[in-house]
Amino acid sequence: MTDKPGEGADECRHWAPLSWQSWQRREAGVSRAARYEYPLYTDAYVTEYSVSIGPFEFINTLAHDVRDPRMAPGIVLRLDVHPDSDTAPYSVGTDLGQLETQAEEWLGLAEHDEVAVLASLALGIRLRSTGATRQFLPDGDPLGQPIEYDHRPPPWTITSNSTSLVLPGYAEREVCLTELKDWFDRYRRLPAGDALTLVRAARNYRDALWIADDDPETAWLWLVSALEAAAVREQITGIDKIELLGMWKRKVKRLIEETGDEVLLRRVAKELASLGNTTARYLKLVEVYAPGPPLKRPSEHLRVDWSPEGLAQAAELIYNYRSRRLHEGTPFPWPMYGAPFHSMAINESVAPERPGGIASHSGRNRWTAEDLPMHLHIYTYLTRGTLLNWWKVRAERAEDQPA
Repeated sequence: MTDKPGEGADECRHWAPLSWQSWQRREAGVSRAARYEYPLYTDAYVTEYSVSIGPFEFINTLAHDVRDPRMAPGIVLRLDVHPDSDTAPYSVGTDLGQLETQAEEWLGLAEHDEVAVLASLALGIRLRSTGATRQFLPDGDPLGQPIEYDHRPPPWTITSNSTSLVLPGYAEREVCLTELKDWFDRYRRLPAGDALTLVRAARNYRDALWIADDDPETAWLWLVSALEAAAVREQITGIDKIELLGMWKRKVKRLIEETGDEVLLRRVAKELASLGNTTARYLKLVEVYAPGPPLKRPSEHLRVDWSPEGLAQAAELIYNYRSRRLHEGTPFPWPMYGAPFHSMAINESVAPERPGGIASHSGRNRWTAEDLPMHLHIYTYLTRGTLLNWWKVRAERAEDQPA
């Protein structure tokens, strides 16, 4: 039995992130073969000097002792390598007739950046690893050997005007390294397939944070994909096809219901059921795991409707915008990727959650308020909160499973 993403039980641990596998080997008693240090670039204000969690240690470099929007190596990740001595090196073999693609665990990340994307999600900050700067080898200098061959500082554009930020409050955000302890302990306890899914989702979240102020529309795409990654692991069972239609094509269902034709409704629901399953998983994920509303909120008319019905409608609309962007080339409505403090909120001290007014215009294009569900920074909050709740529940569920 294998543990490929989206399949069955987690029997085969090889379908898992490198960082998760290394941690399991450490707990199984495999000795450390080497240690590396990686600078993690961030614009957050980091507190607490260091925290050690399994094979990872996070060290505060005090890069932001004065709050400023610089992107700097504010954290050093010290990573222990626990190699897999039981797995032979990959080879094509001699029977080319049996050769087939195997890429179920492909994440496009090195082990150190897997850890970085998880920390980015756990702390809600921009965080990127860009290669090792020190190595500790068994027969080497006990103080470590400085290296630079793999280190490339990430490109970054500073946005100094706070009112032009698409994600207000993320630069200089204060975070404490000790917050990582519980989240990485939960990561250790996840089944292999869930760990793989989590890293994929966390990467999309981190990448969205990184580019949001320069390319907010692409950030929308990454955030929807982050939720989709987790939704793949959710099972949609026992849902009537009409109910499924209502989850992803609410307006279509309502229009047919208004005709009173029950037979037509059932036929349409049956025909569209296979198309709606992916959307339904995404909407179900938001329904089950969405966080509560933000603690600090703007005036009532600039708030998102955080009721279950309100969030479902907003999530569905955003998902449809994402699909149209990918498949038709139709951009997101411009008010949804603009800076929130430019959205009719001159006297607001808290960033608006949604565009204000009864409608927005660009040339001959017009969007009514109901078609502008939220700003990007609120969807970022919703995405992170949903993924954290999913992460926590999945770890608890794994803990409750019999050994």
